Amino acid sequence: SGGGGGGGSSGGKSKSKSKSMPGGGVRDVGEVVRLSNQFYSLIPHTTEKRKALQVIDTPQLLKEKIELVEALGNIEMAARVIDTGKGSGFDVHPVDLRYKQLGAELTPVERGGELHALLESYLQKTHASTHSTYTLELDQAFEVEREGEAKAFKDVGNRQLLWHGSRLTNWCGILSQGLRIAPPEA
Repeated sequence: SGGGGGGGSSGGKSKSKSKSMPGGGVRDVGEVVRLSNQFYSLIPHTTEKRKALQVIDTPQLLKEKIELVEALGNIEMAARVIDTGKGSGFDVHPVDLRYKQLGAELTPVERGGELHALLESYLQKTHASTHSTYTLELDQAFEVEREGEAKAFKDVGNRQLLWHGSRLTNWCGILSQGLRIAPPEA
């Protein structure tokens, strides 16, 4: 399918055509154009002058747009947290207030302690040899306790540390809702 897309494309006027998808499915090109236009009307994009928005007709482009929507959702959640803290009257440091609003308590890990040493060991042992142009050093670590999790998981015997990397835009969602399994299309 071509590169037509954004507001005002001829999706409604075009004859319905079918096109085979890479996975073997069949899709209605007119419907794909209509849905792409609907997406762009809900989430405006800018393009170069006189260049139409791209029809979302490939798995890769769909994945990119799903990631964009997830990032926007996380940014919106962060903005809500910041907004709800205004004028709260709490005698709490603003950063601590934000974490409290997310339902998460952060406690600094004591330097020189057993947990800090374990984390430093994990950091060094998982630093890939292919990344030999730089070294890593553990500066500060925090324990995260999400509201209600201690009670929910107290009977789980096999508890282990989680080593997880994520984009900064995902952290509000992770702290407020916990880690979620990414959908298969992500």
